[in-house]
Amino acid sequence: MSERQAPAPVRGRDRERRAVDVRGVDPEAGGQAADDLEVLESVATLAERVSATAARYEAGRLIREFRATLLRELDYRMEAENLRALGRNLRRFERLFVPQPVADYSTSRVLTMDYVAGTKVTALSRMAHAEMAAADLADVQPAPWDALEFDRDIESRRAGRAAWTLSSSATIFGFALWWECTLVPGVVLSTSPFGARTHWDQIYLPLLEPLAVRAGDELALDVSSETGGGEGGIDVRWSVEQRRGGAAVSHQSLDIGSGFLG
Repeated sequence: MSERQAPAPVRGRDRERRAVDVRGVDPEAGGQAADDLEVLESVATLAERVSATAARYEAGRLIREFRATLLRELDYRMEAENLRALGRNLRRFERLFVPQPVADYSTSRVLTMDYVAGTKVTALSRMAHAEMAAADLADVQPAPWDALEFDRDIESRRAGRAAWTLSSSATIFGFALWWECTLVPGVVLSTSPFGARTHWDQIYLPLLEPLAVRAGDELALDVSSETGGGEGGIDVRWSVEQRRGGAAVSHQSLDIGSGFLG
């Protein structure tokens, strides 16, 4: 089949001045797909006549089912209904928002839906800039992993550890990093999710697998980074150890060189 890239979404506003994303099917995609599948169906029908194997596996029926599935995928009314269903199913998660279709401006060839500013769920499996809120974080005190003094030379390679003892059970999906900078006594710049919102986001470090922690468990996060560039480039590595009753129960190590970068 011919490979065609789907048109990029267009951002705009509807008549009520609501921000929306508009996606359209490539005008030639449906026709090209139908032509290609018609050829495949003819070939499969011929194959069934001359090949016992093709007849046994009903090659023609498989192609017809594939054709029906593909044409449904090209119908944006199906995607609109899927968005509605997903929105209903995830309604109880306050921090997840599923963009909903705008029915008056959607057809089988055009999908208009709410524009949502935020962090994509797919980004949460990688290190990424993310807008965090205090409600997203576990009920523990923030812990520093590094400190810099700008009145002296600073090495670009940094390493440090933050550690906690959990006071209650929780599921940990990752860690949020931010910085605080004291310009002069009493004047502080901060990207903390506990402070006023700024144009800076936090850094999200994901885990390979969520951690189910209990009260009394110990967590240690080791972070190392190289931000100087040069031949070594930029590198961030992090590892997490969970201990219970003095014994290690989980250990995970990740780095952006292995694809964990959004």
